[in-house]
Amino acid sequence: MVLRFNDGGKAAAGMDGIKNDCAIRAVAIASGRDYLSVFRDLAQIFPANIHEGVEVTSAKFMSYMRDMGFVFIPSIDPGERLTQFPDVGRFVVLVKGHATAIVNGLIEDVVNAQGEPLIGYYTYNPKGLHYVYYVDPNSQIDEYMPTQRVTVGLLSTTAALEVRRLHLINYRRKVYVV
Repeated sequence: MVLRFNDGGKAAAGMDGIKNDCAIRAVAIASGRDYLSVFRDLAQIFPANIHEGVEVTSAKFMSYMRDMGFVFIPSIDPGERLTQFPDVGRFVVLVKGHATAIVNGLIEDVVNAQGEPLIGYYTYNPKGLHYVYYVDPNSQIDEYMPTQRVTVGLLSTTAALEVRRLHLINYRRKVYVV
């Protein structure tokens, strides 16, 4: 995966002094919103600790993301790492100690979190329906080429998560919800 330097509009907003803001940057980049508006939103949700980072797996943050059209997809495999991601879509990806944005297959951030343990990701889908696909395990070429994907279908979030869980457990396949 390629890193494209992107501070999410932090410098343009005059917020250079802010630390521990990876979640704010990632949300701004993946949602297409400006840094300052995301900062203000999250400062209202987490007023006491906005300068210490945002609790990205908390119910408050998940509710905020859901209201913007994102759905959280947890990592099921404890050994899963951020190595490759679907080449289409907007994601806020949570790795150990960091949140990063991936937009159309590019890491958009100020640091490269590639290879870090994956906690889960928020996928942007305001309509609430998701394409679920898995990669053909017999594939010997680039595993992210669309011709090697086997699409399970267009499903609701609940059904998509269940299909993902079943495929990971029963077939050890890499299953993506986009």
